[in-house]
Parts: sequence; structure tokens; C-alpha cells
Amino acid sequence: MITPLQPREFFTGLWRGQGELCMRGILRWLVRNQQVRYQGRTTWLSEKVWIAAEEFHLSGAGAVTRTTFLQWVGPLRLHMTCDDVPGGADILLHERGFRFAPYLFRSPLAGGHLTVRCRDEVRLDEDGALHDEIRMSYAGIHLATMSMRIEIDRSLHERAAGDA
Repeated sequence: MITPLQPREFFTGLWRGQGELCMRGILRWLVRNQQVRYQGRTTWLSEKVWIAAEEFHLSGAGAVTRTTFLQWVGPLRLHMTCDDVPGGADILLHERGFRFAPYLFRSPLAGGHLTVRCRDEVRLDEDGALHDEIRMSYAGIHLATMSMRIEIDRSLHERAAGDA
């Protein structure tokens, strides 16, 4: 099975997932939980740099798209940048998944933005699916958790490589 320790092979193809954004604390009384759908397609620009065109669709808020830039910066480390993650984030790879160093995320809120701190852990199961859990907090208060199951379709990449 391909693991995150093989970034060129692992972070390739079409990623699709679904899950739920669950509010915590007082927010659960003010904001409904949201169903989440995710899709991301990767394009490698060089041996160590690629982009992911991503779309998140939340049941109560509609679609949000972004372009994420990723760079392989060490044997077990990537760095990502995108507009809604000020300063970017380091991604630490291991055989069974990866985790992000804590990062800031500019979350849309009532016509503005709220910057929350995220702890993000992604684990790979025996079937090759990813399970992503993002815990979001503000001023040390846990506001929400987003959990998604993501599957990777590498067939388009494999067909393109076979045609070359």
C-alpha cells in the first residue's frame, strides 16, 4: 500500500470525501452541524512542488474553493500554503498518515472571518482510505470538530502515466 512516506505517489490523483462539521459548547445551540463534502485534485509542478485544487461544500453554507500549494521540504515534512491558512502549515508524515503542526485558519463567519486554531490529524486505514479529524478552537475554547473519510482515486494519474 502506498503511504504518505512516498509523497510523489501518495499525494496524487483525485481525493473525494464526506463527513460532518460538529459544533461544540454553546455553538451547538446557535449553529447546526453541517454535512461536508470534499474534493481535491493534485497537479505536480516539479519533483517537490504541487498544487491541490480543493472544494469544500458545507450543507448550510455552500461551496468554498481554494488552491493549496504544497512543497516537500524534508524526508518526513511538507509545507502547505493557501489564502485561508495565514502563514501556512507544516505537515509531518508517518507511515499510517500525517498530522499538521497547529495552524491558524480564517473561517468565514457572518459576512466576516474568525481566525481559529486547528489541530489536524489524518490517519490511513487498511483499505487505503483517510480519516481526517480537525479540532478548531478560539482562545483555547473548543468550537468545532470536522471529521471526514476521504478516498483517493489514482486511476486518472495512472492512465496518464501509461500514455506517456
